[in-house]
Amino acid sequence: MTLSKNTIHWSLAIGMAGAALAIAGCHENERDVYYRRERVVAPREVVVERRYEEPRPYSDTPRPYADTPRPYTDAPRPVVEEAPIEPAYEPAPAEAVVAYEPDLNPHGEWITVREYGRCWVPRGRPAGWRPYTVGHWVNTSDGWSWYAEGDEAEWGVVTYHYGRWHEEPSRGWIWVPGTTWAPAWVSWREGGGYSGWAPLGPRVGYRRQIDAVYVDRYVPAERYTFVESRYVGEPRIHSHIVQNNVTIVNKTTNITNITVVNNRVVNRGVTVETVERASGKRYEQTRVTEVSSATEARRLHAQGQPVAFVPDSVKKADVGYRERVERRNEEADKAEHDRGARREKEAAAAKLAEHGRVVNRNEAAVAADKAEHDRAVRRAEEEAKAQKDRVGRRAADDTAAKAAEHDRVVRREQELKAADLAKQQEHERALRRAQEDAAAKAAADKAAADKARLKTSVKTPPVVVPDTDKQAAHDRAVRRAAEEAAADKAAADKARLKTPVKTPPVVVPETDKQAAHDRAVRRAAEEAAAKDAADKAAADKAKPKTSVKTPPVDKGAAVITDKQAEHDRAVRRAAEEAAAKAAADKAAADKAAGGKGKGKVPVDPNDPNYKAPK
Repeated sequence: MTLSKNTIHWSLAIGMAGAALAIAGCHENERDVYYRRERVVAPREVVVERRYEEPRPYSDTPRPYADTPRPYTDAPRPVVEEAPIEPAYEPAPAEAVVAYEPDLNPHGEWITVREYGRCWVPRGRPAGWRPYTVGHWVNTSDGWSWYAEGDEAEWGVVTYHYGRWHEEPSRGWIWVPGTTWAPAWVSWREGGGYSGWAPLGPRVGYRRQIDAVYVDRYVPAERYTFVESRYVGEPRIHSHIVQNNVTIVNKTTNITNITVVNNRVVNRGVTVETVERASGKRYEQTRVTEVSSATEARRLHAQGQPVAFVPDSVKKADVGYRERVERRNEEADKAEHDRGARREKEAAAAKLAEHGRVVNRNEAAVAADKAEHDRAVRRAEEEAKAQKDRVGRRAADDTAAKAAEHDRVVRREQELKAADLAKQQEHERALRRAQEDAAAKAAADKAAADKARLKTSVKTPPVVVPDTDKQAAHDRAVRRAAEEAAADKAAADKARLKTPVKTPPVVVPETDKQAAHDRAVRRAAEEAAAKDAADKAAADKAKPKTSVKTPPVDKGAAVITDKQAEHDRAVRRAAEEAAAKAAADKAAADKAAGGKGKGKVPVDPNDPNYKAPK
């Protein structure tokens, strides 16, 4: 079939308009859309209404992470089915519209609608009128065919069998021309004893089957005209129309079933059996007569026969239209097949990706468990080591505390023993001082008695206290001073022993004890000799003078002898004190070094190694 250049341009324009309408139709009942009107250059002015989704509002809420862990399953992810793009109604070409004009011009006017091009508006219709209401239904081989009555019979053979009806808010119902003949372009509802029909709009395009699911998207419930099912085949059906309300709509279901059989559109609608059962009448099936002349069509229609007025130009245009629709349907089927294959491929890829994510998550979980186990083992080892260190430190601290306590006990015992020794020594010194004081007092008393006796009897020369008595007194004073110094030193040592310094037991060398004992013996011998000398001198002085002449006493030699003896005693005492100081210094050095020298004897008398001084 050859098409002119203008026809091709016109077809492209209409195709773009149809695609825009189809896309707009697919967005029904979805989120809001807004419109932008665009003009398409064509042989006649056609305004295409495009629809665009509103941009999503911005939100700070983070989108959920796509790889949220979930258990792996072999079932593929659910694939969202894409709604197929339905081919929109394509308005009739100009040559077809020209074929309709002679029959329609006397009964209405032609207008231009931006969505559908040239459309026809019937004249003289009352308020509230709608198509397919003035006439009745005829049972034909092509289904229920609408038979127009009254003044609508002049133009109903065209407008009720071709094209679509569209309700304009300002103009009411307008007819959009088409090229495919059908017994009636309506959808059907039935139930609860009622039957209803509604004209199809331009959005319901041509296809080999128009079912209820497809129609419900584009035909609202308020467009339906309802009658009781028994009146479907009765003439002047407008007198039986009931009010359309929600109750009736809810009682009925959509039963639309428009198909193409042998290149003829068949619209079954409500079954003939349902109408016959409700009315109690039988409606015979009538054959539709196809004619190409408008005059012949009007004549047959006047005789009450169902007629299909199909002009040659319209038939030719319809062939081209159906070819285009079939081609689009094939392309749509191919696109749908491609989409299905793409969805299956994407589902397989998604399943594989999900399996990979699950494997990665499992591996990561295993690695995390291993790391956690290693951390737990390390923590247990560290805790065990720390516990062992704490136990060792506590044992060492306990041992050190026990040793310190033992040292304190030993020091306290040593201090007690030193204190007892110091008391013993102080007692001995006090005893010696008492003895010395008693001896001195006895000597003084004796000297006083002798002096008194001499005064009474014999005149004697003055008593001269020998230097030996003075020396003895001086020695006693020196000894007392040394004893006091030793007591002070013992007190200082005792105070030093009270410090928490761990010191070894004090060991007094045996030689020091022996030297001290020897000094004490010598002092006692010297004191005894001095006392004997004093007693002898006092006795000599107390003897009466005899007639025997004694040689004169050399006082100078005696004085020299006493001084020599005093000097010798001073030298001995200095040597003894130097030896005692050297021994004390050596003992202090040994004590500071912490060593135990040979020959040192413990102070504790209970010690098995203790040796008493001789």
